[in-house]
Amino acid sequence: MAVLPNAISRIDDLDAYNQIVRQVVQQHREAELHAEALRLGETAPEFALLGANGRSWCLADHLQSGPVVVAFYRGGWCLHCCVRLRMLSAAHEDIAAAGARLAAISLASHDAVHAPGRFLPITFDLLYDRGGRTAKLFGVQYTLSSAHAAALAGIGIDLRSEHASEQVALPLTATYVIGRDGVVKYAHVDVDPACFADTAKIIDLLRSRRLTDGACLGGAAAHPGNVS
Repeated sequence: MAVLPNAISRIDDLDAYNQIVRQVVQQHREAELHAEALRLGETAPEFALLGANGRSWCLADHLQSGPVVVAFYRGGWCLHCCVRLRMLSAAHEDIAAAGARLAAISLASHDAVHAPGRFLPITFDLLYDRGGRTAKLFGVQYTLSSAHAAALAGIGIDLRSEHASEQVALPLTATYVIGRDGVVKYAHVDVDPACFADTAKIIDLLRSRRLTDGACLGGAAAHPGNVS
């Protein structure tokens, strides 16, 4: 069993945190940071990561038995990510019943994932993307500015410690459905961590013949910087 973050107690100043998020989202939209992200119809990169259970998790292995839903999240300290993972957890039973595997990926180290009192049990896979290599392959990783990193550190979020790495980077909010042929059938990428993929749309796609027939489904681009 994996773990689900509970970030409320992690943030020293919620107002300051929300202000940081708003400023960074605006900067990223203006810079079109999402432009390099993997898109509908493209082939997903192969990857193998270590799961929270300590075992290797390989995309190619899981695609042999069905489609895979991959969600990138920023970490257990992120309030929006906690909400998003809870939504995915609520949808997990339907996703699994449709024959798909669900995995969430972050740069957070296993020590950060398993810190006492920070997480609640869940049933889908949490994967550790050390150094953000997989996020880079999907085109959804960005390096924080020194001001952004300092602002987060000022409210109790030390990303170097969280990631067990000197690299200060995060993934965009991104969710993909990858068909058994390795092709992206659904993509939702947003610079705003509060803008989530539509789990009902994902479940509908997984249940339909559109996925096995090789069709692609994208959500409405309802938010600037959204590639769904």
